[in-house]
Amino acid sequence: MDQRNGLCRLLRASSDKRCARHPKRNRTWSDDLHASTTSGSSKAKSYHGWGTSYDSFWCCYGTGIESFSKLGDSIYFEEGEAPGLYIIQYISSSLDWKSGQIVLNQKVDPIVSSDPYLRVTLTFSPKKGTSQASTLYLRIPIWTNSEGATATINSQSLRLPAPGSFLSVNRKWRSSDKLTLQIPISLRTEAIKGIFFGFLLEM
Repeated sequence: MDQRNGLCRLLRASSDKRCARHPKRNRTWSDDLHASTTSGSSKAKSYHGWGTSYDSFWCCYGTGIESFSKLGDSIYFEEGEAPGLYIIQYISSSLDWKSGQIVLNQKVDPIVSSDPYLRVTLTFSPKKGTSQASTLYLRIPIWTNSEGATATINSQSLRLPAPGSFLSVNRKWRSSDKLTLQIPISLRTEAIKGIFFGFLLEM
């Protein structure tokens, strides 16, 4: 979690987009936070009771509690004077984007192994009287591949950049607009011992 917080601060301070796609920052949410709970239960998978005043004091007392306050953190980052919004994490959420004068709704379909795609749908509710254009930057994860990846705006295909970069979409957003992103997920290995399904650590 400390590494994740550090990467967030680096991204804010430097605007270096490489911080947004750092593997550790994305895995913290899926492999650290999700892995600490059991599906359908509020109890952690493992626990070891309370510590003592001096001889035992685990990081879970501070960092563990802080971790779950970060579930909605760093999904979006705003940029510059001209309205620009980076979508860093794909998590179902809503954002009242004041400088862009829209309410953005992000819906992410559940990921299942029988349908190996990350599917994201963005819809928009412009504020009354909005006339300005704004830009959305959608992160194309470095762990995906271009084959089978698609992006559309109102059913019209958009050209996707290479994995590890951002798809830029600039327009005057309307309530009828619908932006979709479909990203293939596949099993892969990394140099450190591990097998991943997209961004999820399997073993």
